[in-house]
Amino acid sequence: MGLFTEESKLPEIPFGGAKTLEDTYKFIHSQLGKTDSNALTNQLAAVVLEHSIREGASDVHFEPQGDIILVRFRIDGELKDRLTFPKKELPVTAHLRVESGFSPQAASAYTPEDGAFALTIDKRPVRFRASSFPTIHGDKLVIRLLDMGANTLNMEALGFTPNDLKLLKEAISSPSGIFFVCGVTGGGKTTTLCSVLNYLNRPEINIMTLEDPVEYQLARTTQSSVNPKAGFSFADGLRSILRQDPNIIMVGEVRDLETAEIAMRAALTGHLIFSTIHTISTTGVITRLIDMGIPPFLITDALIGALA
Repeated sequence: MGLFTEESKLPEIPFGGAKTLEDTYKFIHSQLGKTDSNALTNQLAAVVLEHSIREGASDVHFEPQGDIILVRFRIDGELKDRLTFPKKELPVTAHLRVESGFSPQAASAYTPEDGAFALTIDKRPVRFRASSFPTIHGDKLVIRLLDMGANTLNMEALGFTPNDLKLLKEAISSPSGIFFVCGVTGGGKTTTLCSVLNYLNRPEINIMTLEDPVEYQLARTTQSSVNPKAGFSFADGLRSILRQDPNIIMVGEVRDLETAEIAMRAALTGHLIFSTIHTISTTGVITRLIDMGIPPFLITDALIGALA
């Protein structure tokens, strides 16, 4: 039985008015002993994910703290406590492991794992990417939310001011060069870049991406995931992409000098490159590139803009 099948659902719980996640949890907890515990655990997992989508969270953290699980949502880049519950009574983490496709052995082998699943919430598809990490109190589970709704990859709906949106559209309309998006974890870097690609997507151009991993699946776009264990890094993938006659390339992240050099030189040879980089501010992009070893003259010639 799947985690969120109709058979495992309780009668629908209303979300209107002042109904909070805490209120809904209290209702579910009150049914312990009256309803099958697996069904209750499934329901709690579904409710937490439903609330995370409605609150606009980018990630949900299930953190073991002794005998309890602390649930936190990352909203606008900041983690916010949302719920605590006894982990033995309602083993939500174990159920989400199954739904994410984790191997049964890893739960007892102290091994990190990655997986994914999908749901339809409020009549729109949502993809979830799960990552487990072993701790002294059990697995910590972090789930990245990828809302595939109609406006998700629409630049107009991302919250830019009219002037900022105008400047962004001017920058990305350049025929070549490199554009960086930076900022805090969970701040929307990937969503912004994929929205840019969606905006630029036309039948006459070849768009290719190299990501870690692929999050949003884009129409008429060739997307690939890096696999360092197999010797397929950002630098290796970028070299290969340049032999595929691309017009626009999105590199998930510039992490090292080799990737940065290839990307910057590609930006000077007629390609439009988009990537993320780990800095907080736009001016920090230049400092970070110089710190990596990129000559300032190359930055001056290739960089068309940065967004934080």
